[in-house]
Amino acid sequence: MKPGLKFLCNTVWLAGPLAVCGSTMVLMAHASTRPVSTPGAVLFVAGVVATYALDRWVDLPKVQRSPRLLYATGLAMLVGATAVLWLPGWKISLTAALGVVGLSYRQWKKWPLGKTFLVAGAWTAAGLGLPLEGTP
Repeated sequence: MKPGLKFLCNTVWLAGPLAVCGSTMVLMAHASTRPVSTPGAVLFVAGVVATYALDRWVDLPKVQRSPRLLYATGLAMLVGATAVLWLPGWKISLTAALGVVGLSYRQWKKWPLGKTFLVAGAWTAAGLGLPLEGTP
């Protein structure tokens, strides 16, 4: 596969989760009339990139794995860890819980309903808790 096409195939799958991430932040800010917290929004996006990039890397056959996916995961984790420095304690606790969920995602994927409820719950918790100012 040509390098440009390989890069496109390894990145286009992330467009959907990032679109959901962005639209969730806009929807939640509009519905709650609370402003978006920049560190919370950065952490929300970084968590989505890290989780989905690492999951994509693990799902690909070894010959198709791109180191760019690991770089994206590492960079997203670094950006997210930096954003945590400006968050209140309850958002840090939520982030830790979502991290545990993200790490257990591979196991939950084995059960169709487990994956469905886990992903919906994680997206709901992250979308309600991380990107907005104040408490939910």
